[in-house]
Amino acid sequence: MREITQDDARDIFEIYSCAEVVRYYDCDAYESIQKALDLIQGWAANCSKDIAIRWGISEKGNGKIIGTCGFNFRNKQYSSSPVGYDLLPGYWNKGIITEAVKEILRFGFEEMKLNRVQAITFPENIPSTRVLEKLGFQYEGTLREWGYFKGRFQDVHCYSLLRREWKV
Repeated sequence: MREITQDDARDIFEIYSCAEVVRYYDCDAYESIQKALDLIQGWAANCSKDIAIRWGISEKGNGKIIGTCGFNFRNKQYSSSPVGYDLLPGYWNKGIITEAVKEILRFGFEEMKLNRVQAITFPENIPSTRVLEKLGFQYEGTLREWGYFKGRFQDVHCYSLLRREWKV
């Protein structure tokens, strides 16, 4: 994992222009490289304000960004943050996301001193659910019609992991 820079715009565009990747996101597939540049700029701004942090998951050897992961909208008062991740479909089912999220959990609990990390998934996103469960996240419940995505109100499942439950 590494910092994402403006030089990674083509890789980020490839990820977020893939309909399979953004299927469970509150955005449509990107149609311009400018959207990727704006996203990278937003991530950098949030990181500099200590609000959020996003890393690129890079291929070994060549540094190409094949996915991203990080903490979104950190709440310092409550020592908590949601976690998010994505990966190009050609790399699915290889344990990459599990390893990446395991590493950012270590960073979150040890360096950021988080007490709680949560994740929101769509009920039908079984692969994401499996990642969370493998890492020890607990299912907390369904948030009914939590958001308006893809033209309709959507239910989501909420998962969390507490520092005391985290296993290195």
